[in-house]
Amino acid sequence: MRVYLNKLNAANSPVVIDTAIVMNEKFHFDKGEKKDFAEVRFLSMETGNDRMIFIEGDEPLKIKINQDSLWASSVTGSKENKILYDFRADQAAYQKRTNEFENSSW
Repeated sequence: MRVYLNKLNAANSPVVIDTAIVMNEKFHFDKGEKKDFAEVRFLSMETGNDRMIFIEGDEPLKIKINQDSLWASSVTGSKENKILYDFRADQAAYQKRTNEFENSSW
């Protein structure tokens, strides 16, 4: 399986900037030069249109891919990604409570 590292271009469309092959459930992208600031990146797979958002900086990251849904995958290894995934968890909990409220009869 191939995974693709994407960034947003000037038109806010994702563009593939690197490709890796998953072997033994692991893959690696070359980091390139040192970054002055963290940047939003997306991970995609050759098997679908699903994308996973994460923040790429200078810290090594560990990505756990959920092959059924990249959106349900997780990234650890930087404070920016912890903030992002905490926000997503809070957002999902809020949406669940909203749905429960809307579906309740009062």
